Amino acid sequence: MGMSARDSAERTPTAADLDRARRALADVGRRARATNTSRAAEIEVVLMAAVAGEALTEERLRSAERAAHRIAGSAGTIGMHQVSELARELEAGIAGGLVTDPAALLHAVTVLKEIQRQLEDEAAGGLEPTEPTIEGRHEVLVVTTDDAWAGSLGTAAEKRGWTSRWAADLPAARAALTRGAPDVVVLDAALHPMGAAALVSDAGNEHPRCATIVVGPDDATAAVKALRAGADRFVAASRSAEAVVAVAIDAAGLPRTEPARVLALAEPADLDALEALLTGPAFDLTNLSTEAALRTALDTSPADLLIVSTGLSGALDLCRTLRDDARFAPIPLLALTEDRTPESVSEAFAAGADDVVARPLIAAELAARLSSRLDRTRLRRQFRALDPDTGVANRASAQASYDRLTARSARVGTPVSVAMIDMDGLRLLNEEHGYGLGDAVLRQLAALLESSFRDDDLVGRWAGQEFIVVMSGMRRADGVARVAAVLESFRNHAFVASDGASVLMTFSAAVAEHGSDGNDLPALVRNLNRVLVSAKRAGGNRVLPVGWQPRTVRNTTDVFIVEDDEMLAGLLQQALDTRGLRSEHEVDGRVALDRLIGPNRLSARVILLDVDLPGMNGLDVLRRLESEGVLAHSHVIMLTAYAGEQDVVTAMRHGAFDHVAKPFSLPVLTQRLRRALDSG
Repeated sequence: MGMSARDSAERTPTAADLDRARRALADVGRRARATNTSRAAEIEVVLMAAVAGEALTEERLRSAERAAHRIAGSAGTIGMHQVSELARELEAGIAGGLVTDPAALLHAVTVLKEIQRQLEDEAAGGLEPTEPTIEGRHEVLVVTTDDAWAGSLGTAAEKRGWTSRWAADLPAARAALTRGAPDVVVLDAALHPMGAAALVSDAGNEHPRCATIVVGPDDATAAVKALRAGADRFVAASRSAEAVVAVAIDAAGLPRTEPARVLALAEPADLDALEALLTGPAFDLTNLSTEAALRTALDTSPADLLIVSTGLSGALDLCRTLRDDARFAPIPLLALTEDRTPESVSEAFAAGADDVVARPLIAAELAARLSSRLDRTRLRRQFRALDPDTGVANRASAQASYDRLTARSARVGTPVSVAMIDMDGLRLLNEEHGYGLGDAVLRQLAALLESSFRDDDLVGRWAGQEFIVVMSGMRRADGVARVAAVLESFRNHAFVASDGASVLMTFSAAVAEHGSDGNDLPALVRNLNRVLVSAKRAGGNRVLPVGWQPRTVRNTTDVFIVEDDEMLAGLLQQALDTRGLRSEHEVDGRVALDRLIGPNRLSARVILLDVDLPGMNGLDVLRRLESEGVLAHSHVIMLTAYAGEQDVVTAMRHGAFDHVAKPFSLPVLTQRLRRALDSG
């Protein structure tokens, strides 16, 4: 960065400089997107051939694999990191022989359609790059006008396995924060001081797990200003990009929570210095004048840091008694001594101080000592908030996160949903294969849940084999869809027992929405547990919303699948079953029509109807359903081929609710199904 040499004589990039850089980047991006779109089409031909059952040569498979590899490389270069990750997944799937596994093949088609969608969306977005957050990877947001320094930080971050975004000014940084939560913000102190301070505060309020690093001149005033504003760390500008990234990564492991509670029993001159330093959202300083007041404050609420002036009468004895009290011994204690003589410093340490700062108090030194001690406190608090067996939040932390997210929900009007997840068959697994394998299953599920939800969500272990997920900004139905996707991934993971046996596991889950299903966590948990019982009784391996009831009326179903591809229909039925939806399947169009209009007619909320069917064409079936009045109580979603544009027009004219083109993306289809089911 060279910011130590950056002063008023340095040239600041002009708006024209930044505009030229953006346009050059956009031009590179357009060319790369066009090439990647062509490569995706090449892969699509191969996957469609595999879906159709064609025998594929090794060369065709390797060609598709190379195309996916090239997409992964070039997409990452132009900042389309999510496309890059998806392409790597697709490359691995092709290399792993997905054509022999129907479920893997359908997943590959889903991944490819998502790649194509993002390439299309990016192309339609003009010059402004989209910057999706990558699930499972860490990200740093660099805020500076210095594009060269931003590039150096990005390169250093990439070497550590992180991704980076660059915001050239404060408005761009705020916009970036609204699009997603980075793990850490690195902020150039050269930006407007008041705006920079506001950004630090915004980052902590909007994304409580987001750490903030301020980089500026190597002087005490800048460090104090940064810490007062709420920054987690201050780094001197003279340090290398690699060093800044190392500090950022370290700070990202210390998610900011509430302000640090600091209790001080100090002499008047020291209190003035502390008050000048410890102002702002990062600190909650309480000045106390007596030992009794300090003890009362400690009994009232836990502290993050204690500061004691050793010159006060009885101060050293107080330090010793605090260290001998198991309740207060873990709290870091900073001693302010009369002078820097070895005797004074040794006496303070002997009394139990964790650190010593001597007069005259130097702001930069005091700030550094305070920051170091508070970091350790936060880290210890973080570990106390984690379940030791799985590494996710514990029950108490889950309750606190629920309270925080629902409080924010009340302010901004966004929903919050809660999922309770319970393992299927874990007791039997432990009995047959030992508790070691059971523990491995729980750790794998915890890791999958952590990687599947956003930073603003909370994954915690509730009790034993139960996990809880608090989801910010999600309705109940959205929560069901997200947890069902986790279940579909989890149940495909094979665990290897000590005897070499391969074991597959599943879980059951229930999802509730704050407000609709309960106004506090105990009420929601009661409702979730009732639905979990229903999920277990139904055979487990499914995700049900609160309010779900088994259908008891004969000849009724949620979804009637009319599709002659039995493998595809089986995959669809499994996906519906996972989401607590009943389904039935028929291959022949005429037989399906008889079931829907015959004397013992089947009543279906949604009918998935293929166009190309044996017995009777799907469009003819639709016409009869329209004439018989079936569409008054059933929504029809047509499944059409790419070449069937006219079929789509005809279907919509005769009352079809929607259509989905083959080969389709399973998430897209389930989303369309949800919309049809929710519309009555």
